[in-house]
Amino acid sequence: MRRKLLNARGTIRADLCSDFSAHIEEALSVLLRRRGASSIGFYWPIRGEVDLRPFMREFVKRGGCAALPAVIERKRPLEFRRWWPGIPMYPDAHGVPAPKWREMIHPQVLLIPMVGFDQNFHRLGFGSGYLDRTLVTLEPKPYSIGISYELCRLNTIFPQPHDIPLDAIVTEDRVRTRPERAIVPETDRENSVFASPPCYAAELDADFRISD
Repeated sequence: MRRKLLNARGTIRADLCSDFSAHIEEALSVLLRRRGASSIGFYWPIRGEVDLRPFMREFVKRGGCAALPAVIERKRPLEFRRWWPGIPMYPDAHGVPAPKWREMIHPQVLLIPMVGFDQNFHRLGFGSGYLDRTLVTLEPKPYSIGISYELCRLNTIFPQPHDIPLDAIVTEDRVRTRPERAIVPETDRENSVFASPPCYAAELDADFRISD
């Protein structure tokens, strides 16, 4: 099923990917504004994942704190390091770009890529289990938002005991949220203030990608 979904994702035309990403970013803006989030962990896109780097550049530009995960050791939890456009990057233990500087961040919200997902908010990933190990260790637990395309929806991923359901799922078609995680009250949103914007270095080369 993982291979089937990856193949299907790879058939999406570039113009549709761009349109889908715009819809996802719009929905995310609304959801994050309701959360009052000032720190967000996201991901470096690989193998056709929704590319949220432009969205996160704007978030940082407005004064938000962004973080990228780094695999320090195989089969261990991820650590999140502060990121901004132009920060030096290096390939982590799996070859995925991660911030070279080890400024640790505990994000309020996590944007999580998905190969597939089901109606019970379970996520199908690449099978390494890093995300589930990480969510178990983070306290307080971040609000977790899965990011994918609607064509990757399944009836079930046949979850195992270690699979942790996400709090929300955003696709180009709709936003799904679990009622268990309350939204920040309207009166509290005004108190959610971003940190001062960081000093910018040169933008990371747009052509920088890892190979499959």
